[in-house]
Amino acid sequence: MGEKLKGKLKCDLGTTAQQVLFMHYIYNALSVKNVDNSKKAEITKFLTGKTHKTIYDNTRLAPNISPKLTTSLNDHEKIKSLFSKLKLPSLALEVEKNMEKLRAKIKAH
Repeated sequence: MGEKLKGKLKCDLGTTAQQVLFMHYIYNALSVKNVDNSKKAEITKFLTGKTHKTIYDNTRLAPNISPKLTTSLNDHEKIKSLFSKLKLPSLALEVEKNMEKLRAKIKAH
C-alpha cells in the first residue's frame, strides 16, 4: 500500500476505553439490561476488532474505565463530541452528566 493511500485511510478510531465507553452509552440508550457483560463485550469486539479480554475488562468498569480521573474526563469529552456530531443530544447530555461528576471528583482531590 502506497504512502499516499495510507495517509488517506488513517483516521482516529479512539482508544479501546473510548470505544467501550461509546458502546456503554449506546447499550444504555437501547435499554440493553440484564445482559451479561461478556455478551456486550462480544458485540463490541465484533465492531472494534479489539481483543475480547481487553473489551470485557473495560465493559465491566464502564463508565469509569480509567482510574485516572483526567483521562476518564478526556474520554468522556471525546464520546460527547461523537454523539453531538451524530445529532444525539440526549446521549451527549448523559455523557455530560457523568462529566460533571468527574469534574467534582477532580476538584475534591
